[in-house]
Amino acid sequence: MSVRVDWSHASGGAYGIDPDLAAEGGAVSHVDDNGTGGKAYGGYQFNPNFALEGSYVHLGKFSVDGTIPGGTEHAEVRPDCLVRCCSGHPALATKLLAAGQGWGLPLG
Repeated sequence: MSVRVDWSHASGGAYGIDPDLAAEGGAVSHVDDNGTGGKAYGGYQFNPNFALEGSYVHLGKFSVDGTIPGGTEHAEVRPDCLVRCCSGHPALATKLLAAGQGWGLPLG
């Protein structure tokens, strides 16, 4: 089992919502596009030819504040992913191996 914590950054300005707010007569007032992300992962090798691995990845929290006619808006994004992996290395011949790996899906 391993854990990693790192810095993350969302690119693309205000997440492409500037034109949408401008069309409604509003504007972006604050963008927080930096966050702290992390990853926890581990696995188990059952035998030389088969292993299972898994991980959880969180990329941080990002937010945007804006003004619209009649008030203010706040949007927040917390991207994360759960990964499950099965790794197989069947022996096809004495000196020939096949390798395969499958992986997981984003959460929410």
